[in-house]
Amino acid sequence: MVNAESPTSLNGPDERLDIRSRWSIFWLLIVCSLAVVAARLWQVESLSYGERVPFLSANDRSRWCTIRSLGDHDTYAIDVVLNDDDGRSWDTIDKAMHWGRDFKPHFYSSKLTLLPTLLAYPYQAIKSITGWTLKNDTFQVVRWLLLICQVAPLVFFFWAVGRIGDRVAETEWTRVFLMVVAGFGTFITTFAITLNNHIPAVISVAVATYAIILIHRRQEDGWGWFALAGFTSAFAAANELPALSFLVVALFICLLRNTARTLLAFLPAAALVGVAFFATNYMAHNDWRPAYMHRSDGDVLDVVIGQFGTQLDENELPDVIRQSMKRIRPHLTDESLDSPTIMAGGWPTEPQIDRRWIVYFDEKSEPLVLAQRSDQELCEIRQWNNWYEYPGSYWLGPNEDQSKIDRGEPSRLAYGFHLTWGHHGVFSLTPVWILSLIGIFPLCVSRRYGLRLIGLAILAISITVIAFYIMRPIEDRNYGGWCCGPRWLFWLAPLWLVSMIPVLDAISKSPIWRAIATLLLILSIGSAFYAWTNPWVHPWIYELVRIE
Repeated sequence: MVNAESPTSLNGPDERLDIRSRWSIFWLLIVCSLAVVAARLWQVESLSYGERVPFLSANDRSRWCTIRSLGDHDTYAIDVVLNDDDGRSWDTIDKAMHWGRDFKPHFYSSKLTLLPTLLAYPYQAIKSITGWTLKNDTFQVVRWLLLICQVAPLVFFFWAVGRIGDRVAETEWTRVFLMVVAGFGTFITTFAITLNNHIPAVISVAVATYAIILIHRRQEDGWGWFALAGFTSAFAAANELPALSFLVVALFICLLRNTARTLLAFLPAAALVGVAFFATNYMAHNDWRPAYMHRSDGDVLDVVIGQFGTQLDENELPDVIRQSMKRIRPHLTDESLDSPTIMAGGWPTEPQIDRRWIVYFDEKSEPLVLAQRSDQELCEIRQWNNWYEYPGSYWLGPNEDQSKIDRGEPSRLAYGFHLTWGHHGVFSLTPVWILSLIGIFPLCVSRRYGLRLIGLAILAISITVIAFYIMRPIEDRNYGGWCCGPRWLFWLAPLWLVSMIPVLDAISKSPIWRAIATLLLILSIGSAFYAWTNPWVHPWIYELVRIE
């Protein structure tokens, strides 16, 4: 195995760069990439209900609502922002509604709570230093906060990729190619101009991967590296829940190398992130489970015999159901039971349920759900637990404004194809990953790089994550909504950069194969730059075939 810092190289001494010269090239590429991102960031502007805002989608507005609510009002409830005089332009479809600790219904961001909680602190620092607020100085705060907390930390991603190239790759061409891919050939920098969970996940996976490679190859064995691997792999999972697979693999590899350091350094560092994840979620929702785990009915509280669709459609509560609800909720007044608001439920549910209705009472009482069974003359009264099912919700089935993408792909086979090779395909939109697909197999079987276990882990994680999204219910088979690429797979990029190394080393002396690899990179850069001003648009392939 040739070390990147040894005096010889497979290219020969005349072709080898010393590490200082190599990193001079790397830093030039890094600065160019970050400068382009920063320039794009300062141009971000869109119209939201007629108002100029530095947001690009409902997705980032949802997180910004939480940051503003925490930073200005010390609450996770975002209706305090939505009800403000400028609240219309902050509105988002990515919100959930549930009853808060004050026994009143409130809107909350449906996004994971840890990231916006962390960003609320630098927001408060900016507010204290400059006097700027998200309400009055929205553009200044958003741009500087993104620059400091999202764009600048990409340096750690680039550093990790560069150091992996130093340690693992055998040719200078491979090392430089990796850095060009990282800086320009993926959707990572595309998404850096809008607040999202993918960037911190990618950075965390990259740093964790570098630490794990060093630990696995016994090139580093210090306590700090184990703690770094634990913290970053856990933080990746806190931002991308499917990255739990990466956390488990990281734990396993570290256990194999040093049990004591894993138990006393890796696990405490990972546990710190886990405690913060669940604590912020509980502070926000008074529940340990994230908002999007509340998308189905709760327990069946009672069953009433009969078919009541006609009366319920006319906003009438049948006497037999009213009496049952009074037994279930003794505190309900006759007035609230006589004049409830009955809304047709639209969220996907079990096949044996013909129709559903949500019954709203007074403000202090959570609604109840009526589910009419299609297989029997029965109507179930259920605990309400679907935080996405509220009056006016974008996610209700009957909503005609819902895009074709957000309605979900009915066929898992079609979804799997388009997620990998079709109009939202990770390999069709970023064809440079084809090199990773080829390179993973020699990485898994060859002793040359000393990374067979890591290669197998990358293969297993990739298959597991892609299969996970293919097997999701129809409402989740939406390619990540309106976005320029398969964003749920972005966090795998550092792993796929590693698996690309064997094939790049193998073709490094062939002008023809290097040209082919460069062509794949150029096509990938084109896809990444297609969404130059706004990553929340459909991919160019999707637009080309005119799906919608």
